Amino acid sequence: MTLLRQALYANVIFTALTALAALVFAAPLAEEFEVATWVMVAAGAGLLAWAALVWVFARRDPASRQEAWLVIAGDELWVIAVIVLLAAFPDALSDSGKLILAILTIVVAGLASAQLLGLRKLRDQDPIN
Repeated sequence: MTLLRQALYANVIFTALTALAALVFAAPLAEEFEVATWVMVAAGAGLLAWAALVWVFARRDPASRQEAWLVIAGDELWVIAVIVLLAAFPDALSDSGKLILAILTIVVAGLASAQLLGLRKLRDQDPIN
């Protein structure tokens, strides 16, 4: 299994687990984050849809570089959006909510980096594509 495929599957697992936690524990997490429950449910549903899309991409043989770039772009968009949220709206979340979101975002950035490294390894193995 290539590094790219491993990184994509790691993304699927992490995102799906995060989504399921947000959905199953929506009410207590919403209270902890100091947001409405529907926000947690919407985040969980969106993350579950993203995990499903990444899973479809990860299963392709061979892996599509364009789809991998889409996943990397989506992960980077998440990182940027969280940075903007935390900087522009410092009172939008509780302190523990900010910490949890920051930790999740660091993992997402790491996954994007692993996916990018996987793409580069593929390019080095097949420089024509």
